[in-house]
Amino acid sequence: MVSALCTVLNLTQKQVPRSFVIAETVDLDKNETYAKERALIEEVKAQLARGRRCQVFAVYTNKHDVTARLEQLFRAEAYAPQSCVPAFPLTAGSLVP
Repeated sequence: MVSALCTVLNLTQKQVPRSFVIAETVDLDKNETYAKERALIEEVKAQLARGRRCQVFAVYTNKHDVTARLEQLFRAEAYAPQSCVPAFPLTAGSLVP
């Protein structure tokens, strides 16, 4: 990723700062259901209507608990979501063999 970023920005590896922020996020209104969330809920509803089981994979961002947010939204739709939380903290390289 860093090498691709260096190519795009025309930098050498030594010129890239250790803490490189591409974009800052803002906190969204928790009382609003956003387009991607609505699309996900509709897709899950459609799959369940076809008799299929559904799994949704989400990543905790260290700032926003995406899993808890999705649980809240699905409970509001009268579903009973279940979460699997990792037994160890995920880091940038923890999923790489």
